[in-house]
Amino acid sequence: MLAELEKEMVGTDFWTNTEHAAEVSQNASNLKKLIEIWEKISAECRELLEMIPTIEPEKDPTAAEEYKTMVESLSERWE
Repeated sequence: MLAELEKEMVGTDFWTNTEHAAEVSQNASNLKKLIEIWEKISAECRELLEMIPTIEPEKDPTAAEEYKTMVESLSERWE
C-alpha cells in the first residue's frame, strides 16, 4: 500500500489535483508512522525473546524481575 502511494506521489501529474495529492500524501505519512511504530514493537519483542535463554530466576532473581518489568513496560506502552 505504501509503495503504491509513493509511486503515485512521484508521478509527473501528481500535483494536478491538489486535494487528491494532499490526501495521498497524508495517507502515506500516516502509513509510514504506523510502520515505524510496528517496527519498533517488533525490535523490542525480538530483543526480549533473545534474552529469554539467559534468564535464570533461580540464580539471578533480580535479572528475572528486571526482565518482567521490561515486558510489562512494553505491554503498557503498546496497548
